[in-house]
Amino acid sequence: MAQGEDIAELAESVRLMTYRMARRLRVEAQAPDEWTTAQDAVVFMLDRSGELSSADLARSEGVTAQAMSVTVKRLIELGIVDRRTDPADGRRSLISLTEAGRASLSAARARKHQWLMQYVCSLDDVQREELRRVLASLETATGI
Repeated sequence: MAQGEDIAELAESVRLMTYRMARRLRVEAQAPDEWTTAQDAVVFMLDRSGELSSADLARSEGVTAQAMSVTVKRLIELGIVDRRTDPADGRRSLISLTEAGRASLSAARARKHQWLMQYVCSLDDVQREELRRVLASLETATGI
């Protein structure tokens, strides 16, 4: 196998593993009757950015305003987010996390952490050290 093919294959393996890991963490984070993947994305965006308009959320998630409106409406019904009039522009509404939303998010993060802890605990010392080296290499290479 040529070096270029080997690198391309390795890059594809990294992409596939990160996709699978992200998907698994999303699954682990969700409680049985908690929000959907689309709702999950909105909750995490609001946690990161604070208050946002529905239009801003739709743009950031690459969905239509109508689709985002449905997602936000359901999150309001669940008590996860709240909507208020933008004081700077009364025609707009701002969406933000409620205390219940923050608590749900905290619980979701705890479930993810627990799953990762089980994985890391299943590794022996050599594997843990190898994982540390790989993570450091990925961090350096990607700048993330």
